[in-house]
Amino acid sequence: MKLLGISGSLRAASLNTALARAAAEAFAPAAFTLADLNLPLYD
Repeated sequence: MKLLGISGSLRAASLNTALARAAAEAFAPAAFTLADLNLPLYD
């Protein structure tokens, strides 16, 4: 199984990023990539 985690927060201590990392640990046998995309800010 392959999983992709995308967090929309730019903060270093982002709760969304922390949840994505926790999901990576929960699905340990799966290939998990936490995407670090340089998307433009949307306002």
